Amino acid sequence: MAAYSNVLFAKGYNAVAPMTKHRFAVLTANTEEAAQAAASNVVIIGVNLFDVAALDVTHGRGCSIQMAGIAELEAGGAIARGASVMSDSSGRAVTAATAGNYVVGIALEAVSGAGNRVPVLLAIPGRVL
Repeated sequence: MAAYSNVLFAKGYNAVAPMTKHRFAVLTANTEEAAQAAASNVVIIGVNLFDVAALDVTHGRGCSIQMAGIAELEAGGAIARGASVMSDSSGRAVTAATAGNYVVGIALEAVSGAGNRVPVLLAIPGRVL
């Protein structure tokens, strides 16, 4: 089945570096700034909705982050339907499995491997036990 989304809430932020759409995003230390997630043990704020190129960052263009609803995410590996997901080191969705990492949502469909798109019901981040 094709991935799908249902954006309930999205917010704009200043992008501090290039970002890829359909990947997890995090807040930076500065107010109103966001970046693509680069680790699995950070608090995810949502999913980037559009690509942000280096030139966009130079020109001060921002990013739109989906913070609630069903998000379309790029998978970092195979994910089973109903599995809890977290971010990998590239901001892609992977099955949550390692202690100390944040669960970000639930996969609503299965995907067979990296690069596929998976619909994820976003949830308040909680640590994997």
